[in-house]
Amino acid sequence: MGINRAVFRKTLSDFTGARLTAAYLAFVSVPLLLFSKIASSTNIIPVISMDLRTEYLFGFFSVFVVLWICGVALSILAAYFGSALIAQEASDRTLLLLATKPISRKSIFISKLAAMLAALAIQISLSLALATYIWVSSFDLDLSALLMFLSKLPIFAVYALFVALFFGTLSASISAVSSSRLRAVLPSILLIIVAFFVFIQIRGATRAMGGYDGLLGFSDIGYDLGNIYISTLEKGGIRTIPLIQGIIGKFMGTYRTPQNLMEIDYDHGVILPQLEKEEFRTAGQSAAKLSAISLSLTLLGMLAFSRRDIH
Repeated sequence: MGINRAVFRKTLSDFTGARLTAAYLAFVSVPLLLFSKIASSTNIIPVISMDLRTEYLFGFFSVFVVLWICGVALSILAAYFGSALIAQEASDRTLLLLATKPISRKSIFISKLAAMLAALAIQISLSLALATYIWVSSFDLDLSALLMFLSKLPIFAVYALFVALFFGTLSASISAVSSSRLRAVLPSILLIIVAFFVFIQIRGATRAMGGYDGLLGFSDIGYDLGNIYISTLEKGGIRTIPLIQGIIGKFMGTYRTPQNLMEIDYDHGVILPQLEKEEFRTAGQSAAKLSAISLSLTLLGMLAFSRRDIH
């Protein structure tokens, strides 16, 4: 069992075509452009020195990275790619032809999965680079700011890897037993909605009542992704202000977030520099959990495809 170069190249070419890439980059760019336009018209970005302005805007950029660029947008793309691995071949009636070639089914699955991950890595790199350019140019930041932003992109890419791996393998494993791409992608889309949006309310209510521990807490994929993200930022030397921590904590559950998103010491009239973390698991445990699930999904998908009745 190994990677078949022909299958790998064909799948990689399908996932990195000019039209698909352009459409995805446009999809990623829209919220950034809308935010910059709203920010410019409402003056929500304070008039401060270039260094402070850069740091302030980098914090907001890090929110877009975790929630959108390498969050919801990337997870949708990963689910879209994963759903095409086998189900698209079945719906196009090319799966039988592929299965009759002198290649083991396990090799076909692994080759397609490897090509999908390579394509996602390319799309991650392009989307982060484009988002950085849009952000820096929209807010008239200088060259040193651009270089600083670019130097932090590998840190963001670590988080993106876990998002792509989890949602990609989930969709790919379902695709291995499905004859419809729509059926393969819908469960992944549902989980994306639950992880990034629905759990915001569930998490807050159950933690307040003490019912978050156990299976419910373990199933909180959004928390695990957020846990990996803030740990990666810290290890990369990136410090975020309380407001940014509050926004990330509100969506990902990684910080104990007050109502106004910031912790205020009313006795001394100051904003505390750090929100308290919600440490249900270490970042290493979250990374191990998502890696183990992704590996299990890969093995299940490969096994299911090898036993699939193709006619």
